Order: sequence, then structure tokens, then C-alpha cells
Amino acid sequence: MKKHHTEALENLEHARGSEANVLKSREAYRPLAVRAAVIYRTSMLMARINSMYQWSLLQFLPVFESSVRQSDSINPSRTTINILLDQLTTTACITYNKGLFAVDKAIFALATLLEIEDSAGNVGPGEREYLVAPISDTTAKAFPKPTGPPPTKRKVFEWMSDEQWQNLQVLAHHCSWFTDVFDRINKDSAEVKWRHLCECDSPESTTLPDVLDQRVTKIQHLMIIRAIRPSRFINAAQKFASDWISKKIVSDNSIDLSSIIKSVSPRCPILMLYKEEAENAKFLINEMAYKRQQDVLSLYVGKSGTMELHQCQMIVNKAIQTGQWVHLHAVHNCPDILLNLFVSINAAKVMNSNFRLWLSCEPVDNFPAAVLQSCLKVCTDSPRPTNGQSAFLKDGMIRSLSWITSDVLNAGSRADWLPLLHNLCLIFNLFQLRGKLAPNGWNYTWTAAELWESFGAAVQEFSDEKSGTSASSPVPSNPQGGKAVSWTALRYILGEVIYGAQVSDPIDKQVINAMLDHFITPAACKRDYEVPKTKWKLPSYCFQPTRSNQISQIVSQIENNPPPESCEACLMNSSSETLPQGEKYFFNQLAQIYDVDAKEGEVEMAGPLSTPVRGSANSATIKSRDRSPLTLKSAKDIDLIETANILLQKLPKGWHKDYVGERLKKLGGLVPFTYFMNNEMLKMQSVLDEIRGTLVAIKTCSEQPTIHSEKVISVAHDLLYQKVPRYWQMVAGSLTPNPTNTLSWIGDIVQRCSHLERALQSRERVPCLWISVFFNPEGLLGSVMHEAVQTFDGTAFEEFTFLTEITNRDKDHIRESPHEGMFVYGISLYGASWERTINEMQDIAPKSKFTQLPVIHVTAGPSQTDRTHCLYQCPVYATRDMENKPLFSLDIFNENVHYSKWALRGLCCTLR
Repeated sequence: MKKHHTEALENLEHARGSEANVLKSREAYRPLAVRAAVIYRTSMLMARINSMYQWSLLQFLPVFESSVRQSDSINPSRTTINILLDQLTTTACITYNKGLFAVDKAIFALATLLEIEDSAGNVGPGEREYLVAPISDTTAKAFPKPTGPPPTKRKVFEWMSDEQWQNLQVLAHHCSWFTDVFDRINKDSAEVKWRHLCECDSPESTTLPDVLDQRVTKIQHLMIIRAIRPSRFINAAQKFASDWISKKIVSDNSIDLSSIIKSVSPRCPILMLYKEEAENAKFLINEMAYKRQQDVLSLYVGKSGTMELHQCQMIVNKAIQTGQWVHLHAVHNCPDILLNLFVSINAAKVMNSNFRLWLSCEPVDNFPAAVLQSCLKVCTDSPRPTNGQSAFLKDGMIRSLSWITSDVLNAGSRADWLPLLHNLCLIFNLFQLRGKLAPNGWNYTWTAAELWESFGAAVQEFSDEKSGTSASSPVPSNPQGGKAVSWTALRYILGEVIYGAQVSDPIDKQVINAMLDHFITPAACKRDYEVPKTKWKLPSYCFQPTRSNQISQIVSQIENNPPPESCEACLMNSSSETLPQGEKYFFNQLAQIYDVDAKEGEVEMAGPLSTPVRGSANSATIKSRDRSPLTLKSAKDIDLIETANILLQKLPKGWHKDYVGERLKKLGGLVPFTYFMNNEMLKMQSVLDEIRGTLVAIKTCSEQPTIHSEKVISVAHDLLYQKVPRYWQMVAGSLTPNPTNTLSWIGDIVQRCSHLERALQSRERVPCLWISVFFNPEGLLGSVMHEAVQTFDGTAFEEFTFLTEITNRDKDHIRESPHEGMFVYGISLYGASWERTINEMQDIAPKSKFTQLPVIHVTAGPSQTDRTHCLYQCPVYATRDMENKPLFSLDIFNENVHYSKWALRGLCCTLR
């Protein structure tokens, strides 16, 4: 008995030791479980911006378990656990990333980074909210309560915008790690470093001032970039996520259906999402079925009904037994049919291992959650140059090259066949990238269908038997022997039939054809060809003998050395405007994920951000907008009244209607120009009356508080917070200048009134008209056209056009009006510069914005059909938005310079 007792105690002690070892080993894997929970939580957050992004726990567990199984033979240590963490993160993120649209991948990358850092305790209170909206009520409440007063330092750098300075003030007020840095911002050599950070091309790769790189966390580094370079924040977020998590989390755009098929069971449908390119799913499925010699049963499900349900069930039940593939297209139209099909699939006792159910649909809110959480999702849309995608050209090239099938690859045997296919992919993506470079771009949308058509046109041209061509034949001979190819015919098909089919603007067609002339030529398919101004060459694998894996080798080279995503790649000049614009969608979606009110709030800061109207006007401490400034009895009332008095003194009085009528009679009576001037004077008078009325209402409200209209309250708020009132801008129209401060905006109104007054006196007093002064410049040009038509009796009006000449004189050098037409000035040129010494157009300096043209002589006359190829008709728009049609075209002639050069540069003019 004693022996048994001793053995039992020994066994119990051994069991306790084993239990301790198991618990110790289990604890070693806790970081892996935490990381898995973090990634799954991120997927749940992404479902807030798109319900199609749902990922069930049952879908996620196999990814986690596969990582755990790979660790069974590994001795758990800090190094091996870190390897498993990286592997789990990469695998899970790539799997989930395939089901995201390109525009949301950067959001997922940043959200994953934030959640991982938060789980490690590296995200402080308010830091996440600051990244979303630096100035908002939610951000202010999320930060801990400051211990000291707000920073009192006024803006010390003229080159820094008010928004950047205010963001830094908020950071210094709430974050102790930045307070001392902000106090030293203008001391020693700090200004040089801060200015470099604010103006460099890649702030995410630039060293932070004051050795901040060594003292801040990853998230705090992003906060600094968010404060001063919000336009580069998306690029920074993607770079940091790529460096700290995985490169593929932001750049994996390949669709490998072969690996997808192996990773899922026949009972797991594959859901292919699309927004614009519905045909991509069908192409991918049919191409994969062709490679695997698999039969595909395709059915378009246009609506939900008993007949459609019966037809779908019959096809699916048959395919389950025979092992065929079933592709149901547009299933977002029939959620009830999907639920019934899932019941049938799950109830099937015997299922052929080759069976696969493919579903393709658009994202909709009412899509069945049970289906979403049981499918493997893949986004099939081609990458788009959208906000949140900083490496579009690389992603687009990788996806476009994946569309090259084996049949297309083997269709040509010439040495320039594969380089041509590469250039067809490149030009497809460059056309889309050019649209991203607003405002010099365009708004056309091309899908993969155009790319496939271009492949087809190239195959047809390169595979047609062309033999026996004579010396006079338009088809050039083939120096490589064999078939002859007409590159001109291929460019015509691409420019006029495929890509030019939806283009109506003649200038855009010129751009398309000019870009094709650069990239679809024998010279562009040679090993030593470089994209102009970029020194980027085609991948070397394009010039090796054709092999089955050659496309994957080219893709690998592009991943390591992508084409430059720049204006020069699109044959444009780099300027301060031709840069990817906009990050509004990115921050709005982040705000939706983290429940942050992205509306701009008011910050409790002492001192104005910029120079006020006068003295202390507009310099009061701002705390809240909850109360209207018209009901306050404080120093704000005094500031508003002082501001209103100053602006009323500067505002022109305007003109009486009778005075205008008398002047117009002396000016010429009933002629188009006097009609035009009368309308301009009336419009300007109405603007002056509205401005004066709101200022008077603001003054009187402090003496007798009354209920005022929304427009008066809006103007008062904007004046109090040092903004040009939005209501005034709306009344004045789009031809008012970009507002910097209220005084300069009112000053422009004063100048416009002065010019109108002089023009009202006589044409001799104003021989050269400031065309951007007028609310309706089309009316001014119409008077020129009317006078020209009257001198050409019997000529149809439709055959007339504006004729322009850029003079070499300033407005001050003009002493008398022209005998024909009129002199105008105030036109800005974008995309090039005008060299007055030689009187011709030249390329603009890098990063330049615009140049001011000298006086232009505008006349009208019969249209000329025999225009030279050196004459470029530059469009002149009313504003930089360029949303409407051009007012007229400016004739620009450069001897021995083809007009396509200026079309490629995006050359255009604006009045404002």
C-alpha cells in the first residue's frame, strides 16, 4: 500500500510538471493568438465601410490553424514566434486583401498597422483620432486633458499654411512629446529642416527635424506627417505598413485562380466582386477552365423568381454530380436564390471534387450575410488611379500583364512582339494615370475590355499574312523577315476605334494619338528605349526568347523596378498642380471605421493664425461654435464690428441705374458691347449690395439682437474665424480669385469695379480690357463675333471662329484700341511658358505653376481648314476647374514644333 501511495505521489508530481510545461509552452504562443485576434478585428472594422467585406470566424480560423500547424515541429522561442507572427500576418492580410477594392487597400493597411501597434500599447489616447481628423471635437475629447494653457505662439513662417500651423498647435497642446519641439520650431536651424519636410517630394522617407525619428513611435511619426503633409499621408501610411507588416499588404494585385481553387473545398463558393468591369470575372473563369480543360456552365441571373431558382438549382445539381464549374453572373439581383442554392450545396451527400461554384456580383447592402461569410472573395476590377493608391502604375502593370494569355503570347514570333504587348499594357495604364493628374487630365474610364481589344488588334496585325508588298506599298517592309506590319494601322485602330471611341474632345484625341506615336512604334520596342525624361527602360525579359513563365519573370522585374508614376511618364511637364489630388475619401472612410466626427471643429488657441484685418480685429480667442457670434456680448462683438466697419469703408459704393444708362448711351447706344456692359454693371451692383447688406446687418445686431437669416450668421462666422465668407463667394461667382484673406478678396472687388468704371467712360480710356474682370466673358467675346459677322455679308455664322494673336506688349504699352476686334489681358498659361524675347512658347521650368501672358489681340473671321501642323489651338477656360467648354482657342504657333507636343504637355489657359 505504501509503495502504491509513493507511486501515486510521483505520478501526481510528474503530471503537475507536465501541466506546468504545457502552460509555459501555451503562453509562448499567446502573441500569435493576440495577433490573430487583432487581424480579425481589423476585418470586422472594414465591414463598416462596405458590408461585402465581412469575414466570418469560420473563414479566418483555417488561416490561423495553418500557421499553428507549421509551428508543431518548431521549438517555441522569441525568434521563431516572431517568424510565425510575420507569417500569420502576411498570410491573413493577403487572403483578406484579395477581396478588397483597390481604393480601400490603403485603408486596410493603415487600420492593420494601428490595431497591431495598439495591441502592443504603442498608440496613446487621441493619437488614432488625430490621424483621422486633427481638428475635430472627437479628437479633442479623445486626448487627455492638457495640463497647461494652449500655445500662444503665432505663425512664424510665411511659407507654412494656416492649416499646417494649426495642426502643429493642436499637436503641441495635447502631446507632451511635441511641446518642446514646437517651442524650438523657429530657433537655430530648425526652420530649414521643417521647410524641407513641408516641401520635399517624399516626406515619409525624410528624416524628421530635432532628431524626432529616434524619440517617437511609428504612429507619432505618422501624426507629424498628417499635420504638415496631409496630401502625402496615404503614401506614408502605405510605406510604413509595407515596411513594418508586409509589402504585399499594399501591392498584391495578382489574381492566381489556380491557388485559390486549391485552397477551397468544392462546398466553398468563390465570390468575384466588381464595380465597373463585369466582364473580368467571366474572362478569368473561362481562361482558367481552358487551361484545366474544365467545362463551365454560365448563367446570367437577371432577376429573382421561381423559374430562375429552378434553372439555377438544376444546373448546380447537375454540376455537383459531373464535376463541372458553374458561373452565376450578377447574383446581387437574387439574394433569395443564393440562400436556396447554399442549402442544396450543404445538403449534398456526394460531391465531385472538381465542382466549383463561381459567383460574380456588384457590392450591394442587402447581400445575404450567410453567403458572404461562407465564400472566398476576390475583387476582379483592374487597379484604378484613385485616392489611396500611391503605386497605381506598378499595380496596374502587374494586373494588365496577367491578362496576357498563352494564345496571345504565342501569337507572334517577332523579336518586338513581347515588347509590344508590354507597351500595350503600359499605354493602357498611362491613359488612366493621366486622368489622375488633375486638372490637366481627363475623366474617361477605360476597362480591361479595351486592353483585350488592343491585344486582339495587335494579334490580327502581327499574324496577318502580308507578302509581296511592292516598294510603293503603304505597308512597310519587315526588316526582321517574314510578315510585314503596319504600325500606323495599329495606332489608328487603338486611337480612333478602341480608346478614342468615347472621346469627343479634339484636344484629348490629339493627346491619345500623340502618346500612341511615342509608345507603339518599332523604336519603343527596342532594348535601349527609355520613357522620355524618366530613364526607365523596358524589363530585360521582354527581349528574351518566349517561354511559358516569361510573363511572371517580367512581373517580378516590374515589382523590383516599377515604371515611375510621374507626370513625365505621361509625357507631361511636372508642375505644382499636376500631382495626384485628393484624400477626402480616405479620411472619410477612416472616420467611419473609428467613429470619428471628421467635421472640422474649432480649436481653443490663443492668437490668430495669420494677420487679421486690422489691429485686433479677428484676433479673439476661439472656443466653440455652439453659440452664434451674433448673440455674444464679448470681445468677439467688438472684433466683428471693427471688421465690418473696415470692410464697409473699402467697399465701392457702386453706380446708380440712371448714371449707367447715360454712360451707355454716350458709349455707343444699342450695340452688343453696351448690352454686355449694362449686364455686367447690374451684376456687380447686386454683388456690392449683398456684401453691404450683410455687413450692415452684422453691425446692427450688437445694438438690437434679432433673429437673422442663415446667410448673415454664416458671414459672421466666417469673418470671425478669418475666412472669406462662403456666401460672398457664391454671390460673386466662379471668376472671383482664390480667397487668401478677406482684405485681398475685397481688394479684388475694388479693382474690378475700378476697371468697369473706366470701361464705362469710353473705349479710348481702356484700350485693353481685363477679360477676367467680367462675370460673363462669353458676352464680351460675343460682341467681337457680332461685329465681325456684320462686316462679312452673306457668310454663314457657323463658319466663323475666333482668331487670336499673342502680342509682345504689356497692357500699359497699349495706347489705343485696335481697328478690328479688341485687346485683352489677364490670361494665365499652364503647362508651358511664353518667352517674350523670342515671342514663342517654351517648356515650363519644373514645379512651376503658371505664367501670365502678354496682351492678346482677339478678332473673328471665317474658319481656316488649311491650318499648319505647327499651330496649336490652346483652349482658354473661365476657371482652373475646366468643367465647362472652353471660351475660345488661343492660336499658338512655333515653327518646326508639332502641335502634339503642346497637347501632351496639357497646355491650357484660364482667366482665373
